[in-house]
Amino acid sequence: MATGTFTRRIWLVTALVYFLLASLAIFLNWQGGLSAVAPATPFLLAMLIARPRRDWRPILIGAAIGSMAATTLFGFGAAAAVPMAIAKVGEVGMAAWLFRRLRVRRGYFGSLARIGRFVAAVGIIAPALGATIAASVVVLRFGLPFGPQWRLWFIGHSLSMITLTPILSLLLSGVIGRHWRAAPRQLRIEAAVLLTTTAVVTAVVFFQNAWPLLFLPVLPVMLTTFRLGLPGAAVAAIILALVGGYATAHGYGPTSFIGGDVHERMAFFQFYFACAVLTTFPVGADLSRRQALYRRLRESEARYRLLADHSTDIVLGIDTGGRVTYLSPPSSRSSGAARRSCMAAARWNWCIRSTAIWY
Repeated sequence: MATGTFTRRIWLVTALVYFLLASLAIFLNWQGGLSAVAPATPFLLAMLIARPRRDWRPILIGAAIGSMAATTLFGFGAAAAVPMAIAKVGEVGMAAWLFRRLRVRRGYFGSLARIGRFVAAVGIIAPALGATIAASVVVLRFGLPFGPQWRLWFIGHSLSMITLTPILSLLLSGVIGRHWRAAPRQLRIEAAVLLTTTAVVTAVVFFQNAWPLLFLPVLPVMLTTFRLGLPGAAVAAIILALVGGYATAHGYGPTSFIGGDVHERMAFFQFYFACAVLTTFPVGADLSRRQALYRRLRESEARYRLLADHSTDIVLGIDTGGRVTYLSPPSSRSSGAARRSCMAAARWNWCIRSTAIWY
């Protein structure tokens, strides 16, 4: 594919998806002020994380076009389209730049330090910048109070980027698709059962207002994480976000116990969802690393045994008590005298002879 064709395609796709997500947020939450949720912002950040630096410019241009279209058609109008696009795209640009500066662009759930830098970059610094610009726009344009609008933007964008960026990064990078294609049939069936259970439990919890059962969906999500690793945690989190977010936006679920308007309930749900993601994703990342390490160890052991089984030297493994724990096949065909002499000479030490290798 030619570079020019790819560039046109990537900015067009970014513009279209960003426009749809921004419009959806406006339709669900816009009540004369800033939106309480921001699915378009983590989508843009995930695009920047998944793509090389040379693709950032068309992606950012496409997002700016999509933002201006959504604001003009469904939001604050054409006069506020440009400054709002600057707030949204500038916020994501700052987060992506901090990703590189703080060295959390890859594996940002790999350790507590990386999690802390990730939260600081996308959950505090970047949304604070966007909130300042956006709140200033609505103050100058509509005379709304700065403080509540700043707080509404900051909380919504901070929680949205913390929770949705890791999920969308896995989707856009193709990790989930590769794991699904490589999984055996039995594991696929198990995944389908676990994810269906997650969806059913989440629906039961969030489409009723009688009991505060917010702890229940965490159980199938954690079980899915332990069985399927990070890709399973991502898909389970998507189910939790879609079902729980839809129910909360329509007045259902345990969040109704806190009262308030839809903005406050959505903010509470996003906080709940952020806690779930920050709990399950580090576990899933650690499990995925352990599985990769186990595979490498198995491959290394297989190579070692191949060399030992076909070596002309004798390879003996001896524990601290002098007991033989491993004996290469050529050793069984060798005379026992060399073996006994080496064992007597090096019961507690390393012994390397022309006829034996101790370890």
